[in-house]
Amino acid sequence: MQLGFTTLLCIGGSSLAPWKAQAQVSFGGLPSELSQESSTLVTHEVPVPFFGEDLRSSGQWMQQQQGTPLIVGRAVTAQYSLTRDAQRMDHPTKDIRILSLSARGAQALSLGFIRFALPQGACVYIYTPDHAHLLGSFTRESNPSGDIFATQPLPGSRVILHYEAPKYTAEPQIELDHLGYMYGLVSEAGNLPPNISGEEGSSGLCQVNVNCSEGDETRKQQDAVLQILTKIGSNYALCTGTLLNNTRKDFKPYVITAAHCAIPLKQEASEADLKEWVFTFHYERPNCENNHSVKSTSRSLTGAKKLTILDKQGKSDGLLLELLQPVPAYYGAYYAGWDCTGEVFTKAHGLHHPKGDVMKIATVTTAPSDWTWSTQGFVSDRNAHWKMRFDATEHGHSVTEGGSSGSGLFNQEGLLVATLTGGSAECDKNIKGSNMYGKLAFHWDHYKTSNKGEFDMASWLDPVGGGSTKKLEGAYQYAPNKLRSVPMKGLKAEYLSKSATPSVKLSWERAAELPDGQWQIYITDEMDQQVAVVDATEESYTIQNPSSLGGIATYRVCYGFKPEGADAPITYAQSIVSLLLTTPAGVSKATTTVEGSDVLLTWEPPIQRQRISQSLPRGGELKSWDKFDYPTSGYLFPSLYLGCRYNGTMFAQLPEARIAGMGLVTARSSRGHRYSLYIRNGVNYTQDGSGNYAIAADDATTTVDQVIGQSYAAQEHLLIALTKPFRPNSKEMLIAGVKLTSELGYDSGIVMADVKAPKSRAEHNVLSFDTRYWMPAGYGFSPAKGAFTFDLLLDNAPEGAPVDVSGTIPMGIYPAPFLKVKGYVIMVNNVEVATLNDPNANSYRINGAGDKDDIRVYPIYEDGRTATAATPITRDLSAHPMAYPSRFDTRLQVVYAEEVASLELISLKGEVLQRWIAPESSLEVGEVPQGSYLLRFTLQDGAVYTQQLMH
Repeated sequence: MQLGFTTLLCIGGSSLAPWKAQAQVSFGGLPSELSQESSTLVTHEVPVPFFGEDLRSSGQWMQQQQGTPLIVGRAVTAQYSLTRDAQRMDHPTKDIRILSLSARGAQALSLGFIRFALPQGACVYIYTPDHAHLLGSFTRESNPSGDIFATQPLPGSRVILHYEAPKYTAEPQIELDHLGYMYGLVSEAGNLPPNISGEEGSSGLCQVNVNCSEGDETRKQQDAVLQILTKIGSNYALCTGTLLNNTRKDFKPYVITAAHCAIPLKQEASEADLKEWVFTFHYERPNCENNHSVKSTSRSLTGAKKLTILDKQGKSDGLLLELLQPVPAYYGAYYAGWDCTGEVFTKAHGLHHPKGDVMKIATVTTAPSDWTWSTQGFVSDRNAHWKMRFDATEHGHSVTEGGSSGSGLFNQEGLLVATLTGGSAECDKNIKGSNMYGKLAFHWDHYKTSNKGEFDMASWLDPVGGGSTKKLEGAYQYAPNKLRSVPMKGLKAEYLSKSATPSVKLSWERAAELPDGQWQIYITDEMDQQVAVVDATEESYTIQNPSSLGGIATYRVCYGFKPEGADAPITYAQSIVSLLLTTPAGVSKATTTVEGSDVLLTWEPPIQRQRISQSLPRGGELKSWDKFDYPTSGYLFPSLYLGCRYNGTMFAQLPEARIAGMGLVTARSSRGHRYSLYIRNGVNYTQDGSGNYAIAADDATTTVDQVIGQSYAAQEHLLIALTKPFRPNSKEMLIAGVKLTSELGYDSGIVMADVKAPKSRAEHNVLSFDTRYWMPAGYGFSPAKGAFTFDLLLDNAPEGAPVDVSGTIPMGIYPAPFLKVKGYVIMVNNVEVATLNDPNANSYRINGAGDKDDIRVYPIYEDGRTATAATPITRDLSAHPMAYPSRFDTRLQVVYAEEVASLELISLKGEVLQRWIAPESSLEVGEVPQGSYLLRFTLQDGAVYTQQLMH
């Protein structure tokens, strides 16, 4: 995610909003604030001469029957000129032009330019209307040739091109030729699109993330793997490639993949097509689990030229490319080594992007066999492939899928030995099926001709040895960038409550190694305003007079790199930490029981609560409703699921937390809408006897679906207790919101909060029709600068405890760890009588206290804070009246004497020695011999019992 600072090359607006950037070579910054209100723009509707459903079905058939790559989109003619078609905006010092384009039904859109030439000082941004996704700024340096240029896809059916330059700058030449209309980013399990680029997991359930322990042997190699968005004629497809080293070790950006990624059928990608290919490094999750959305980890380059292509028909299905731009140092790319000997290996790993998902790793521990690839209409060279079956491992059983085509196979030495052509294995069926890889030994020089390099890769990869070199180790050109995908470790926030000035101290683990370049640490608050920039070698920073939106302060901390010539940092995977700034909770219940001359004080630990909402700060910012408009006609859905998405890692630091309740703002009254509170936290799966994976039924560990039965008015704020509080699983993403069933049609919509914070939280808004696969909410709504008005109520109450939704509850955008109790203070009549340094203490006996004394207990927290709210003390009403001391002399004190009808002192022989009717609380006892006695109580309600005394 890029922090939005202005740049020296292109000065943008003053906001510091970190839009979600899928970065190509660009220079950061933000467009001027003038363009933020995209609803005022004129939008050009681009005609779409096909139905995405038809093309999707056709593409899946071709992939299965004829071995094509995963086709996901088609080029749609869109010949627009910035000079002719853009809308000019008034600005005193800048030339600003906006071109807004829409193509109904698209899952995502990219831009293909036939001419992209900018004058010095000008820049271009491309973003979605909800401001959640941003590309740029692109400058003259982004496309030095000024000719063909293309961008990554952005989710949704509308994109905005924003051009700006100082006034009186030379005229730009920006000529759009087509849109990349993406329609096929679908999961096998359904016909609805998941989130763009598979962030919610478009691949099968069996797949293993590359940062699981299975990838420990290929940490360098994963830095060489690229996801490739290809263009062949009018089609777009997904493949996987690998950046390779060469014997000259000059770090030329050579990329190997499969030939069928450029020749899906009979048509081969042209030179112009290749200039639009997008190559993305480091598209991976930062951890093993699927509990973390992918942000600010990937970096992309556009354009390549063909060096060697070896068709799958009659050859080995290999393709060697050279990227048109060198790989920037801060990408942290690895140039993988290779082994072209053709020797059989005993262990190997496949690193790939199945279904366009984040990088996965597949493992094989048995030797492969020679194989000849054959599919309908295509037969490879004899024994040009390795055939193998991948193994089940600790975290799953990865296999290849569409999108994995061209991915590298690395042997036990970590050297690339083959590229994927295809296979029959699938997660949900035939998981032990075969996978076929074209051998590098055949790609190498098996088809060599006198035309050097045309049909051999040896000429390019071994310019020193002329093909005689059989093995080469991989290498980093620059210091490996270990910070690009792993959030800052050990981040903690401490409230310094005892300091003269209220302060928050942030601390973290210092990175063992920093990449080359000007690295710094960037700190922003929950409103995404910059708090500080500190040197990358620091380990802490103290914030004076911290503020919060609703009692919970949040800080984002990450490493950042400044490219040469730019003032804007490119920031990497951020870590988020929150803490409670309000007065902490007191004990949840306290009771006193008088026992003779003592009072026994008992209590239960504090129950801490917090509300998490993306729609903060709150005020009069609610939209009445936003119309639901699903862009593809023909679907009928019984229910619409709307939610806010949360990284599961947020709950890892709250292991005792439960989701106790949920809040929402209703769009219409209960007569027009019917709501259910809805939570999804992962997916259950099963395996059959063959190891195939299948989605299993939901249960209480994965979902909540609670009908709201009460009546409500339009735009009413509701906070509702869950009948069965939900314990979140921090290893999975969590989506919480509502299931909406409308009797008046979905055009009545949903209430949105027009959040005034500089950062759009629209990236959290998601929707679904089947609860398994979730899309950005912008696919059905237009939540510009908006957020869904759903809240989570968290508490740390024990299992079975009732839910309290009353009173003032601290609020924040992200959850804060519950404070840890270190002990308790006991007060009698405002005087401290004891301090218990035991977090598990739950009782204390106070000598000499009486029923009328003011007795209170306060928890002490580890950060030094003490709850200041008074804790109500209740008498134990189940206690009987009693007398003390139990070894009496001449007087007895009677507790709860008002409940006693009569009292009798009786000897052990049964003789009544003294009787009191409606006794006072203090009684004179006559002279009686030493010994044991019984005191018989007759209560007002007729109950009778005895107490033994000594004299």
